[in-house]
Amino acid sequence: ALEERFSYVIEQAYRQTGHRVVILIDEYDKPLLQNLHDEDMQDQLRNMLKPFYGVLKTMDGAIRFALLTKFGKVSVFSDLNNLMDISMDDRYVEICGITEKEIHTCLEDEVRELAGAQDMTYEETCLRLKECYDGYHFVENYIGMYNPFSLLNTFRSLEFGSYWFETGTPTYLVKLLKDNNFCLPDLTSEGVT
Repeated sequence: ALEERFSYVIEQAYRQTGHRVVILIDEYDKPLLQNLHDEDMQDQLRNMLKPFYGVLKTMDGAIRFALLTKFGKVSVFSDLNNLMDISMDDRYVEICGITEKEIHTCLEDEVRELAGAQDMTYEETCLRLKECYDGYHFVENYIGMYNPFSLLNTFRSLEFGSYWFETGTPTYLVKLLKDNNFCLPDLTSEGVT
């Protein structure tokens, strides 16, 4: 079973190195999101994923740190009561992304190169970067985080683009909106939460 293999990998890494392991799981919910339209498959996936993620609790003595992105309180985690959701905790707001300060202290040469390639001033380039990629706001009334994937691809290609969206078009969301006849302009209406 998957959970036995996962447990074995953790145990072997711990034994061979003598150090507790670090586990990073990105998009834990992808199988669930890809099957939103199929309730039977959703149940099968939950039944498969629940013991898989339960390994994080049973093997906690061999795990130093585990980070799951897109954490949600769904039934997959009902047995895993030792998770701490840090997504809205201002102490961790800068963990996933690049701050504006980091752009100016670590990426200034890249900003200047982009400005030259785009025939823009440094200030215009900074404003455009902010407009395009300063989109993560994990905590209300706190600094925004720049999307690292899009930002770094912009510096690599010397062109502004929708890099993140192009890699992960949320087809599940588009299908869900279509299936429920949801009017997209309503998303921007006042009072929508």
